[in-house]
Amino acid sequence: MRMRNLALTAMTVIGAATLSVPAAATVFDFNDVVTVKGTNVGMGWTIDFEGMSAQGNETNKVGATGTFTYTGLTNGGKTYNFNYTLKNDSAYSSYVHALGFDTTGAFTAFNATGALASTSTNVQWPSSTIGTLDLCMGGGGGSNCVAHYENGVRNQGTGSFAITFGNVMSSIDLDHFAVKFLDLSRNIDKNDWALGVGRVTSMTSGADDIAVITAPEPMTWMMMLVGFGLIGAAVRRRPAKGVTTLQTA
Repeated sequence: MRMRNLALTAMTVIGAATLSVPAAATVFDFNDVVTVKGTNVGMGWTIDFEGMSAQGNETNKVGATGTFTYTGLTNGGKTYNFNYTLKNDSAYSSYVHALGFDTTGAFTAFNATGALASTSTNVQWPSSTIGTLDLCMGGGGGSNCVAHYENGVRNQGTGSFAITFGNVMSSIDLDHFAVKFLDLSRNIDKNDWALGVGRVTSMTSGADDIAVITAPEPMTWMMMLVGFGLIGAAVRRRPAKGVTTLQTA
């Protein structure tokens, strides 16, 4: 696991500072951190994956959008469960073959279902920008989800994944989201595959963040009662309207 050197708060996205590099280089900042509290069921976030060629150059010919929802704890509080939807936004025909990211804590298991159901851990990605990611889910088999297996998300895919830790975790951090594109209809920098690095673009609250309506304080109750009493007294002092009696012959 990577060491985290930032103070993180619940439901916070933190953008890491961009290092200065020569003007000719392309900088990819995908260090946004998503903090998930165990009690925050229903929270969600969206990630935009920006295209990067095999040579590390920026490209707008590939791209993807991922939406994620935390669905709760199982296994005595040790397993965090999520749903995901992955949309391939690429201008070139392709499929998203793999999705990877880092997490905090000593995880003991990682499982996935749906469009990207083949899982592996501590995977070296084919880019020094991305490096080694803790968790990886992909289409196809094998122990390395970024290998060139013929499967993935052509347009849109859904599924779920679960991360199990050795101990109960009150919260976890997820960061360094990345995807790999395969089977491009046209080469990018002389390769038929490319990558995407993710940045968080939106986040929604879960059940833990719903505002709680509390009862008024005792002094507030007293002021309300006094107010009602004054209103009642004013009504009692109001003169009664006269009653007209009809006289008959």
